[in-house]
Amino acid sequence: MLSHPAVYQDVLQLVKFCLDQSEQFIKMCRTIRDQSEALKDNLTAKAVINHIIRESEYFIGIAQTILYQQ
Repeated sequence: MLSHPAVYQDVLQLVKFCLDQSEQFIKMCRTIRDQSEALKDNLTAKAVINHIIRESEYFIGIAQTILYQQ
């Protein structure tokens, strides 16, 4: 844990901001995957988008652990 309470709170705020941004990013990726004509028949592109979503979900899990362990 960080020794200075103000710095610790700043870090928590940054993690929360990143968590929120990642959730929005995942929504955008899912919209692109599900509605894009360019991706409709491109299985490789869909696999890449799905991988990006999984990695972003992994980050969200870590961020939630940091935020909710306090």
